[in-house]
Amino acid sequence: METTPKGYLHSQVDVKVLILFILARIEQPLSGQELYEVAYQDDSLNYFMFFSSLPELVATGHLRQDAEKRYAITELGRTQGAQVEDSLAVPVVEKVSAAIAQKLAMIRRSDFIKTAVLQDDHGNYQAILRYQVDEMPGMELSLHAPNESVAQAMAENLRKRADELYRLCYRSEEH
Repeated sequence: METTPKGYLHSQVDVKVLILFILARIEQPLSGQELYEVAYQDDSLNYFMFFSSLPELVATGHLRQDAEKRYAITELGRTQGAQVEDSLAVPVVEKVSAAIAQKLAMIRRSDFIKTAVLQDDHGNYQAILRYQVDEMPGMELSLHAPNESVAQAMAENLRKRADELYRLCYRSEEH
């Protein structure tokens, strides 16, 4: 008995068009994992097909890869992708467009978040988180750490959870 494949992304061409569609709208280099997270809105997206498509798109000049292994669309990719993106199924475009909007919002928010690790004159370390828009600080949090590696880990965790911390601060002001 033959079964109909689930979803809308059945060929590597579909996957490549989807990748070009995403990067044309985000207009910022993304890691392969970040791209996959945005693209994975259809259960038929094959992980291995997705990741084998990236170097192929680089080889054909549709994408470029930077030193940090992030992918960005080239002018060739933008032009040719625009010519074929209407081949993507409407449900895929709708779901991926929503994921793109979420990713863009996250990118914009991350521009407001700054972390640092500082050492004072006595050799003590601090992990610092600043959430600021323009020159107006919205929140600043400083945590002491026993050494530099712990401070680095703390700063990274603060960065990852900055939105949650910010919401907690404002929620506590409301009560």
